Amino acid sequence: KKWVEREKLPKSKRDYHSLQWLHYVYLQQGLIDKAEAIFKIQQKDMREGIQAAEKSKPNPNLRSGKYYYRMLAAAVIETEQWEKTKQLIPPEGWEPKTFSKAGYSFVRGYAAAMQGNDEAKKHVTELKVIREKGFRKNHFSRSEYLEVWELEIKAAIKLYEKDYEAAIQLAKKATLVEEKLPSPTGPPRILKPTYELLGEVYLKAGKPKKAKDQFTISLARHPNRIRSLIGTARSAKLDGNKITAKENYSQILSVLKNADPGFPELKEAKVFLESF
Repeated sequence: KKWVEREKLPKSKRDYHSLQWLHYVYLQQGLIDKAEAIFKIQQKDMREGIQAAEKSKPNPNLRSGKYYYRMLAAAVIETEQWEKTKQLIPPEGWEPKTFSKAGYSFVRGYAAAMQGNDEAKKHVTELKVIREKGFRKNHFSRSEYLEVWELEIKAAIKLYEKDYEAAIQLAKKATLVEEKLPSPTGPPRILKPTYELLGEVYLKAGKPKKAKDQFTISLARHPNRIRSLIGTARSAKLDGNKITAKENYSQILSVLKNADPGFPELKEAKVFLESF
């Protein structure tokens, strides 16, 4: 941002890729206020770019819109604040490419499923239609992502209904599809890591040992990812392994050492460690 301003360059030269990474990193550290400030920069630039295009101004900045669905996914999935999908809506006039539209549909559908909202099924259908109709593919935009997203929404629907066996089978299928995709680097392009979801399903099903195995795989793919770290700690706690749970929660406390005081996972770690 500073380089763009110093060189008096158009905002389209801003590095939104790095901005998106910073947003994700802040969320992993429990720095929610800072993450929200970063997201607001993206949304402001997105809104201004759309307005410039509507007024036929030269070189409107439409690049920022490319990262909207990924930042929305992180803002919602990393905090599990599902209601945010209805609050952080895209600016009017946003015309996403097909893959971005699919990613946005997944976020809305997954959040709806986690709240028991029937709207989730509509998004499963939408993703299936996009996948079957086809779109321009490349190294990062692949039909397998959409297949995973369909399965994850379906798994979340079954999880909410407490049909754990069905949720487990759907989440397992999602892991098999994700294995075909390139190894993850940086913020997960899959948006919700499949092994993490499978671990969460096992945990809700009262199978902590199996849950721990999945969270361990997830952490090997996404080191220090807070949702997987909290999953390992909860698995150990549910399994009655207090020593391992203490180690896990201590690691979480280290990762969240600068987190906002009200960050729920920080509170959870402190409460558990204070019980010793």
